[in-house]
Amino acid sequence: MKTKTIFIVISRGFIIRNILRSGVLDILVDHGMEVVLLFANVRGKEFPNEIRTEFSGRVTIEVLPSDTMGNNFKERLYRKFTQLVSFLVYSPSTWIYSKSGTQRQLQRSKFLPYIQRLIYTPLSKISVLKKLARWIEDHIFYDGTYAHLFDTYRPMVVFSTSIVSKHDIECMKEAKRRGIKTVSMCKGWDNITKILLRTLPDLMIVQNEGLKNDMERVQNFPRNHIAVTGFPQFDWYKRTEIIIPRAEFFAQLGLPADRRLLFFGSEGAWAPDDDRIAETLAQWVNGSETLVRPCSLLVRPHFSDITNPRFNRFRGIPNVKLDDNYSFSDFFIDNWNPGVAETKFFVNCIYHSDMMIMVASTLALDAACLDKPVIGIGYNVLHRPNGEDVSRDLYETDHYRAVVQTQAITMVYSDSELKSAVNNYLTNPTHNQAEREVLRKELCFRVDGNSSKRMAHNIMSLVK
Repeated sequence: MKTKTIFIVISRGFIIRNILRSGVLDILVDHGMEVVLLFANVRGKEFPNEIRTEFSGRVTIEVLPSDTMGNNFKERLYRKFTQLVSFLVYSPSTWIYSKSGTQRQLQRSKFLPYIQRLIYTPLSKISVLKKLARWIEDHIFYDGTYAHLFDTYRPMVVFSTSIVSKHDIECMKEAKRRGIKTVSMCKGWDNITKILLRTLPDLMIVQNEGLKNDMERVQNFPRNHIAVTGFPQFDWYKRTEIIIPRAEFFAQLGLPADRRLLFFGSEGAWAPDDDRIAETLAQWVNGSETLVRPCSLLVRPHFSDITNPRFNRFRGIPNVKLDDNYSFSDFFIDNWNPGVAETKFFVNCIYHSDMMIMVASTLALDAACLDKPVIGIGYNVLHRPNGEDVSRDLYETDHYRAVVQTQAITMVYSDSELKSAVNNYLTNPTHNQAEREVLRKELCFRVDGNSSKRMAHNIMSLVK
């Protein structure tokens, strides 16, 4: 009988948590699949021994080379091609990211995004250009770098966990040339409406119904080839056995258990000034009259800031805990390798917090999974070089508009509004509870502990 081999491409550390450590891999292996993990070596670093040890005996591990084409003319042409065709999907998300998505974009000419929008808004409506770009991607820029792996293992299915990543794209192109089924997903929930997906799979996995609609509408992908599964990492919220008693958990944090806990989650590189909000909250939890209940503050930096010391100043402040429970790994481009212990700790942070305060983050969905009040910071976290506050832009992307429209999060645009929102939730934590239920159903899909199972069974449906 032919071996049922599945390739899984991994290009980010957090994908290991979402796919390999949340249940998807276990289900595939338990159903007799021979899994080969293809780790993208983007930086040319040595592969971490702890990961090899963790998964050895259950799967085969291959490390993909750091560069697939070299720095020759074809590679330079390919880079220019990817830059140009990415805008063939031009949406509110594209517009926001092009003018204020990163510090680099904030510092360039203010006119360039307007020129791009003028050119690409009409071009993005021409479906044949998308088809042409994808044909060029699949046929002109094929180089066969990973052909030897396909010859060796003869996979039945290739599972791409980040459809926009170069190594994933190369593996899918190789699979297509051989008639091998492909299934893919976006590494996050903001990619579908932001850029053109340059190569398409046989089956696309998305996290919720809204993304299914976006995939059909924006990427011209057939609806009957899209599977909705939910977020595998949210399965952890249904594993009640990992919850630590409150007194024990607060002892771990070094915080008093009789005070309410405010969870502040940074958005890292996308909100480089949001430590100012954390500083304000740190002052409030140590004030005598600011908040209506005694509170402590948990400050969680974003993994994109894992090497940035801007939050270190919160160490040693009374009633404040800096969450530095990150597993650093310079092998991955996101510098992160979140293990099982770290994930369990994070779940307990959400479970024991009294509210979530964040900046346009997936943390709003995490909090909604456990029905925690959420406050969205819309001020003083993102600025242009001239000092202009453009923080509100972060909530104007397609994927985050969907969050705001549920009215499950309380948006604030000043310190006074933030203080009022915090005090309101301290006295009335059920405020917006019905709206949070809408957010759970519409954005999280089903928080039932079975997202990993749905994803795994969709992958296995292509094994013939």
